[in-house]
Amino acid sequence: MTALDKALVAPKNLNEDELAKMLASTDEGLWREIFAAAREVKAKCGKTEVLPRGLIECSNVCAKNCLYCGIRKGNDKTVRYRMPEEDVLGCINEVRRRGYPAVAFQAGEIEGEANTAYYERHIAMCRGLEVTLSLGEQTEEVYRRWKDAGAMRYLIRIETSNRELYAKIHPAECSFERRLGCIRMLKRLGYVTGSGVMIGLPGQTIDDLAHDIVFYGDENLDMVGMGPYVAHPDSLMPDSRYQLPTTNYQLSLRMIALTRLYLWNVNIVAATALEALDPENGRRRGIDAGANVIMPNLTPEKFRVEYDLYPGKVKT
Repeated sequence: MTALDKALVAPKNLNEDELAKMLASTDEGLWREIFAAAREVKAKCGKTEVLPRGLIECSNVCAKNCLYCGIRKGNDKTVRYRMPEEDVLGCINEVRRRGYPAVAFQAGEIEGEANTAYYERHIAMCRGLEVTLSLGEQTEEVYRRWKDAGAMRYLIRIETSNRELYAKIHPAECSFERRLGCIRMLKRLGYVTGSGVMIGLPGQTIDDLAHDIVFYGDENLDMVGMGPYVAHPDSLMPDSRYQLPTTNYQLSLRMIALTRLYLWNVNIVAATALEALDPENGRRRGIDAGANVIMPNLTPEKFRVEYDLYPGKVKT
């Protein structure tokens, strides 16, 4: 039985070596079969409906100085903002107008009472909508307060499950253990919990990516949000986006397919970063590869241009 045959029998039926060998393959015929198999598994799990979650980028103020990020604390070229409450409410009303069932609040990572209360008020505005948060590392008390206010899902990306690589792309004050602890805390508190990685990081290997997929399963994640590493001109990292055997874009699609084949019944986001590398078809190809969630960006343009995580973000 081939590895692909095994993947179609049951979830978590591939080992890390098999995942790495598939990721490293340059056989285009095999990849057509893998993408078709990912769509087959998606259908088996009832994941063929594309789920929209209206994305609101509430603030680009961040206390972290992650080397790869355009809104890192140390980037003094960034014009900082925090959306006024009336603008956030306008975005929430746009989610309702479009008929989306869910809203997602995303922002730089800030801790403190003012920040906690700011999102409590926004969550309270979302009655009748499913609320996803992507607000980084917080204390258990804060996570509880947001859940009590009505938040349902939380996405906190690990960026890489390789501890050594994590240390290379973050300043010393960023702790892999704390981030992993937050993922596990969110699960324990009853959040629908998601994480994900960047694909194509300098120093990253195919084996690292295979381990990332296994990590998703080991942590029993409910959703996965991952995408290609797109180098920011003001980052503190070198641009090595093509050091892996395929481009970050192609490899991202392959990671989506293999994550679907490994985990089966999980929500996978077709990341907006795919459209930074393929503006016309990026997210569509992500859906074809096995993803089932999209996050249309509803942030007003005057704020969106300053939420500059990476170059090439789509404007609509």
